[in-house]
Amino acid sequence: MPHKRTAFTLIELLVVIAIIAVLIGLLLPAVQKVREAAARLSCQNNLKQLGLACHSYHDANLHFPSGRFSGVDQNSTDYLNLTDRGDVTGFTQMLDYVEQDNLHRMFNPNFAWFFFPGINAVSSSWSDAPPGGAPNYFAIQKPLKLLFCPSNRQEGTLDITVSWVTFWTGFGLDQATALATAPPVGATDYAMCKGKNAYLDAKPWNARPGSMSPAAGIPVSARGIFDTNTRTSIGDVTDGTSNTFLIGEKTGGNTRYLARANYTDTAPVIEDTGQPLAIDQSWSDPVLTPAWLAFGADHFFDAYMGVTAETGGFVDATGAALPENEEPLNKSPALAAIDNSGLLFGGGGNNYNDPRFPPFDTVGGFRSIHPGGANFCFADGSVHYITTSIDINTYKALSTFQGGEIVSGASAGF
Repeated sequence: MPHKRTAFTLIELLVVIAIIAVLIGLLLPAVQKVREAAARLSCQNNLKQLGLACHSYHDANLHFPSGRFSGVDQNSTDYLNLTDRGDVTGFTQMLDYVEQDNLHRMFNPNFAWFFFPGINAVSSSWSDAPPGGAPNYFAIQKPLKLLFCPSNRQEGTLDITVSWVTFWTGFGLDQATALATAPPVGATDYAMCKGKNAYLDAKPWNARPGSMSPAAGIPVSARGIFDTNTRTSIGDVTDGTSNTFLIGEKTGGNTRYLARANYTDTAPVIEDTGQPLAIDQSWSDPVLTPAWLAFGADHFFDAYMGVTAETGGFVDATGAALPENEEPLNKSPALAAIDNSGLLFGGGGNNYNDPRFPPFDTVGGFRSIHPGGANFCFADGSVHYITTSIDINTYKALSTFQGGEIVSGASAGF
């Protein structure tokens, strides 16, 4: 009588294991694609909510939030009648419209964002700071889930210790206190569109005394909806709200996008720790990196506004366009935001990023970790996926609101 087998042979078991491994290998990419599709959809939903917040703000104030509101503009009465201490980002102005009313109430325009508890007692430079603490110090530390792309991260903060210590010890604060008070600040993976010109100072659309450039501010054709102390209304968007970027992705804290310090650099900057730095930006910290602080500390950040070019909008005496120094979508290494003209930091300049009068300010471009492109919310509230294959001139045209270009969804790829 033949012997009945009661178990698998080793060869049979190995064959079964190999088949399972092959099946897993075939299924894993599909699972990853489904996961990325879900994360991309969630990212689009985040942008949709931010777009609705901008429109709700517009309904209440008859204009979009400014990209940054700085009390340097003494003629403005917008946003809680800010004094020269007040300095907030556009995202801060949106808080009431993204169900963050309590966080918004923490911000106090009588306190600079960099005031810390006990500042009056330890720093003679700011002895006139309002008493009673520093509420903004705690508000800027809050990470908001809405401001993170799920494909990249669920939360995050920036370590600004190096820059904080450099700044405060420059005002005479002892290093131990500066180290002890350095706050982590809430990060963001989204940025408001500044257009195709990265000029950073307080009145980017106005003529100011001492300008080296013949321009009276950033040229109209290069302006994005958001900038410092701006009040852009829907009626101002003559290029059409369906043809104009409002907010786009700006991946932060990911080693796919290391920081570069200068526009022409092709390699990432190496910090004094000997390591490259993954570029990141904060939704709550309104100060864009001044050159003396960035290069003095070898630490770089990007801005909560994004651009498609650095020096856009200028022409020569014959009317020919000057170099705009484009910043294409998903460019790596990513450019840091640096105030090279330094008007607010004693450096003079005031050139509106006219390429004939270097050095020019820099701001990083839009970027994501989605394959082949990034999500953008347009000024009409719609959200579209823009691919990296988009024509650079079309891409720049979408970032401005009065450029006069003719752009269609078909030419832009959506």
